[in-house]
Order: sequence, then C-alpha cells, then structure tokens
Amino acid sequence: VISKIDLPAEPSSPGRARRFVTDTLGDVATDVDRAALLVSELVTNAVLHAGTQLEVAVEIRPRLVQVSVRDGSDARPAVQRYDRYAATGRGLHLLETLADRWGVDVEAEEKRVWFELAREVPTATERQRAAQAAVPPRASTAEPARPRRRRGGGGRRPEARRR
Repeated sequence: VISKIDLPAEPSSPGRARRFVTDTLGDVATDVDRAALLVSELVTNAVLHAGTQLEVAVEIRPRLVQVSVRDGSDARPAVQRYDRYAATGRGLHLLETLADRWGVDVEAEEKRVWFELAREVPTATERQRAAQAAVPPRASTAEPARPRRRRGGGGRRPEARRR
C-alpha cells in the first residue's frame, strides 16, 4: 500500500507531513512517533535546501514501513558537524540514529530521501538506547570520585535493640 501527498516548499509543510504520516500509519504496528519526527526532519531539509514542490510517500510492506520525501533538487544531503548549541544540523543525525535504514536516490534533477522502520514497536529499552546514542558523550577531565571511609565505627551501624 502506497499513500502520497504533494506539498509546497512552505514552513507549514513539515507539520502537514507529520499529520499525513501519523494518519497513514495510525493502524500499522510501527513506531508512529519516530516516523513523524523523521519525516518532519526530511521535509524541513527539503523546504530549506531544495525550495521546490515535494512529495511525501508512505509505503507499507509486510515487515517494514518506508517513508520518502522527493524534491526537485539533485543535491545530495550531507551530514554536518555543528556545535551542540546550534539551531540547525540535527536532521540527518536523527535519521542515522532513529531509522532502521535510510538512503538517498538521485535521478535526473531530483532526489528521494527515504527511511525504513520495522513494523513492530521497539521496546522501552531500545528507545532509551537510541536516545542515548543520539547524544554525543561529554569528555571528562575530572578524576573519578573515591569512596569516603567513616571514622569511628568502622562503617558499621549499631544493631537495633529488640524489645
């Protein structure tokens, strides 16, 4: 089953794409919130960088869901390394982290950026691991804390009296 919507290169298009994906995948066993977030990022990139009419397609297959965004530019998206406080530059990082698979197909003056998600919903542990992987680790220069020893009782508690 393939559902499609054409959208203009306007600021309202990412929200319209999210609603389209959410409505299309409402009864499908997949992580709809993850799909909505990722399509929003792809449409935002298309609006900002291609600036052309775009098409969002959702294909429901037996074991996976594929969501794609086609625009009128043949420029390939590139993962950028921005400062952690930058207001932009996280879309493809999210795609790499949260999609099960993703890619770019370039054909005669247009491209299609797509991602796939498995049809089963990930467990809470899998979502937590993905969220942790999306946050770059901080470098620490501090020495590890040493446990403190109590003085006086050797660290033992006096036993409670029984009545």
